[in-house]
Parts: sequence; C-alpha cells; structure tokens
Amino acid sequence: MIICPNCKQENADDYVYCLYCGSELRATPTVPPTPANEPIPLTNVVSKPPVTQSSPGMPGVQVMPWDQVIPNIPDAGSKISQAPTVPQKVEMVPPPIPQSVPPAAYNPPPVSSSAPVIQEKRCPQCNNIIPPGFRFCGFCGYQVGTEQVDSQAKGRTVFMQAVMPVEKPKPIFRAQVIKTDGTSGPIYTLSTKETMFGRSKGLILLADDKYVSPLHGRFKLENDELYVVDENSLNGIYRKVVGEVEIRSQDYFRIGKQLLRFDTVREIEEVNFQRMDGDDSLQIGSTVLNIWGRVVQILEGARIGETRLLVNNPVVFGREAGEIVYPYDGFMSSKHAQVEMRESRFFLKDLGSSNGTFVRIRGTEKLNNGDILLIGLSLIRIEIR
Repeated sequence: MIICPNCKQENADDYVYCLYCGSELRATPTVPPTPANEPIPLTNVVSKPPVTQSSPGMPGVQVMPWDQVIPNIPDAGSKISQAPTVPQKVEMVPPPIPQSVPPAAYNPPPVSSSAPVIQEKRCPQCNNIIPPGFRFCGFCGYQVGTEQVDSQAKGRTVFMQAVMPVEKPKPIFRAQVIKTDGTSGPIYTLSTKETMFGRSKGLILLADDKYVSPLHGRFKLENDELYVVDENSLNGIYRKVVGEVEIRSQDYFRIGKQLLRFDTVREIEEVNFQRMDGDDSLQIGSTVLNIWGRVVQILEGARIGETRLLVNNPVVFGREAGEIVYPYDGFMSSKHAQVEMRESRFFLKDLGSSNGTFVRIRGTEKLNNGDILLIGLSLIRIEIR
C-alpha cells in the first residue's frame, strides 16, 4: 500500500494519484544517467583477427589467446544488450480498450441473477475503473464530478445487524408491613394470582390489630398489574392521598384520628316535623346561605358526631388553623387537608401533613409503586419493580 503524502490515506501500489485528494503519490521513475567522462563499453567487437594454433596435447582442437576469444552470439530472437540511452520520463500507459467493442458500448461480463448488480464506473479520461464513491482516478488523477459521486452513493445499501427483540421482564410486586411505631415489618412477595390478608386468614396476617376483619381483603395480579380488593370488611381499606383526589358523596376519609364522611348538599336529609291538617305555616330553622356540602364525624360505635356545613370554598381542616379544627387530636397537623368544589366536582387535598390523608376505596382499585394502604391501624407499603 502507498500512503498519500497529502491526506495520509492508503492507496494501491499501482496508483500514481491519490483516490481521495488527487495528489501525486510518488515521483516519476527515471533511469540514472551515465557520467560523461566514463567510456561506453561495446560488446561483440573484435579488435584483431584471431590466431589459431593446435594444442599439442589435444589434436584437432584449436587454441586461441584468451584476449581474442569471441563470445557466443545469441540467436536472433533473444535480446542483445545495448549501450545505455538518454534517460526519458516513464509514463504509466493505461490498458487499451478492446478494439472489437466501441468504448461506449463496453459492458462488464454478465453476472449471476442471484448476485447483486454493481454499476461499473470508468474514468472518462483514461478509461480505467474508478471504485464507487472515490473522487479521483488512481491512474491519471482525473477528478470525478460531485454529482457522479452523489449518484453512486445513493445506490448503496447499508447493512445493519438485525436487532433481536428483548422480552420485557415481568414486574415484581411486594407488600411491606409498617408497624405502629413506624418501623419496617415483614415483606411479602406477591407472586401468585391472589394473596389474601386479614387478622386470622390469608398469607399476610395482622393478628394484633383488632380493627382488621378476619378476612379483610386481597391483592390480585392481572395483566402484570396489581389491584387491591376489599372483601366487604367492616372498617374498609384506605389509600393515602398523593396530591389531591376526586371524591364523591358518601366517601369516607381519615385525617389524624378522625373518621369523616363527605356529603353533597343533596344528601342533607330533611327533618320530618308533624304537621296537622290545615296548618300552612312555614317551617322555622337556621338561615344558612351557599351550602355546597357537609362533613359528618363518625364516632366509635358507628355514632354520628359533629356535622359541619361546607360554605366557604375551599374548606381547610387542621388542629390549629382552618374552617374546621380538632384541637384535641395530636395526630393532626396544624393545617392538615382541605376539601374544594370546582365546576360541580369535589376534590380532597393533603396539605403536607405529617401523618397523611387517606380515602376509603370502593370495591377494587389499581395500585402503583409507593402506594400506602391503611388497614385498621396498620400500614402496608406497595413496591413494584
């Protein structure tokens, strides 16, 4: 290989010009001249006639002086060495074009139909073959037009290694119990189609929590997704609010140690006073304007506690600040949560409380990584990898 002195690219040994930049690859070879004062030797020249004499030891054999011996003259077909001539520049002569076929009509020999057909490109100046994609002829240095290079490049096909499909790994589901003191409890891998949990039945047992039903609920795997199902438990399954969630009438939520129920204004029942026949008087009562809902406190033993009407929008709950406060609840933050009505829809939002806000699920709900469930007084964290 010959390294181009200009662009440092490799070229074949028989190229005179670089295929990449067109620079001359090497100096033109010349024959070294003979010094002028050195005599030119002559061959096959006899200076004086030979003198023959017979050898006394070998009759019939003629003996000639050593300086008069004439070397054997080669046959006419062999080359006779000549005296060196004047040095001339040696030029590379391109191979001739077949005379039987005009240059324009010359085509390479046919190839098999199964092999790919490659269009041969020849130099328009010396008719030597130029490899596809090169800008210069390696024999005469002729520069190929840019449009010709582009047209050759467009016909190339780039072969890439086939990409094998990679099967997506199945997710791993785990449930970790968080003890009442906040420390981590046992971890359960949810690998079967269903995993039951409760106080006395199921794989996950919460035996020390008296607010958990014997069979409280179950985790269900379906299409590589995890769901939690409430098995009609007495106290339900609550899911921690992340940001805010939409709620409906008759939804229950827990903040601190308070169990509250949200009702829209339509769920405010009427008081049935006894009206005698013929009594057309109006029913007396407190005058309250702009009521859009209420919050009902549920006491132990399933009794109704405080009922607070929702007039402002939004309504904030807390231990020290807000429209509805519970100053005796040490598990509630100063400003814990709020309920808001927007376009006839209702939203519950956690305000960055320490112990969180939880909403009771209805039947079955899909779970995400990091979800925290409140079951009785126990917490379960969901991990999905």
